[in-house]
Amino acid sequence: MSQAPRVSVLIVDSSVVMCHIVAQHLEATDDLRVVGVARNRDAALEMVRALHPDVVTVDALMPNGEGIATIASIMAEHAMPVVVVSEAGEDRMNTAIRGLALGAVEFVAKPESGVRGEQARLGGELVAAVRRAAGSPMQAGRGADEGGPAGRTDGRQKNSRTPGVVAHGASDAAWPPAAARQLIVIGASTGGPSALRAVIPHFSRSLPAAVIIIQHMPHTFTRSLAQRLDGEGQIAVREAQEGDLLVPGVAFMAPGDYHLTVSPEARVHLHKGQPVHGVRPSLDVTLESAAPRYARRILAVVLTGMGSDGARGAAAVKACGGTVIAEHPSTCVVFGMPRAVIEQQCTDQIVPLDQIAEAATAWSNGQGRKSLRRPAIGKTPITS
Repeated sequence: MSQAPRVSVLIVDSSVVMCHIVAQHLEATDDLRVVGVARNRDAALEMVRALHPDVVTVDALMPNGEGIATIASIMAEHAMPVVVVSEAGEDRMNTAIRGLALGAVEFVAKPESGVRGEQARLGGELVAAVRRAAGSPMQAGRGADEGGPAGRTDGRQKNSRTPGVVAHGASDAAWPPAAARQLIVIGASTGGPSALRAVIPHFSRSLPAAVIIIQHMPHTFTRSLAQRLDGEGQIAVREAQEGDLLVPGVAFMAPGDYHLTVSPEARVHLHKGQPVHGVRPSLDVTLESAAPRYARRILAVVLTGMGSDGARGAAAVKACGGTVIAEHPSTCVVFGMPRAVIEQQCTDQIVPLDQIAEAATAWSNGQGRKSLRRPAIGKTPITS
């Protein structure tokens, strides 16, 4: 039996030492091979055109903005999977987040000098990230526009609030006066930062629902991602803190390395319970805590990502009378999390990325809720 071809990788880093370390880890495997090393944007683009690698690793923090420029050019011209390999200090997160928001699908932190075990940690995480990236279907131009959210294709104004019927959930008397009566929970993993840029900035500040974002990311990243999303649209986006009241028109991002649950008083509770599906925060944990509280007033949105996080939570949402939207496979970087939800017949809609904000806003405004029909298994209809 013939062996499957090895995944070809191009390394882009201004550091000769890091190029050697990254190459050493990748070449130590049976399924990955390094086909080239570039130390600046121009050399990287020449090699991409000549070598057609399956995956490119890029240091987003290369001098003079070369790293970000390289990622932007690759995503605009070639749309091949990019893994960001950069330092992870808190003051450097914004640059790494820019790389992910441009369409890079994975991040691996460079080793901390003098910390025992960092080389082994880098090797394991790097190999796993490149393997995941190699299976990511990419779309030319996705996330490449630094001037606005990825996925925006026209000049339409953001959705605004219109009158609608609100589904009956818990008794209004039980809610704190300022709390949102509706909740939208959005979960994503691989490819999530770029996908979130195609959704969150399209919500209006008058959205009658609160929004919770569960993105699988290291703990130092979520604050920077929240700040970036906050500056791109009307809706306020912040990293969630213990005790935050879930109020309308605000999106709360779960901090990395913390599960986020919802209290009976519609407040955020953060805790370091055991990872679920190997991740913390977990979408399942959030949905299972929030579904009984909001009942028919909760919407779960499952975006691109590896694994099955969100499937169990989606079932809890449906059991309580809530609504579930999954991202259509045609726009997923990795069709893992949405697939798990669809296969257990928990979806009300399967929607391409650029239509999810519109669908979620319509749900929140009470529009078309009665017309939502669960798609047949094996079919992925695009709803408009």
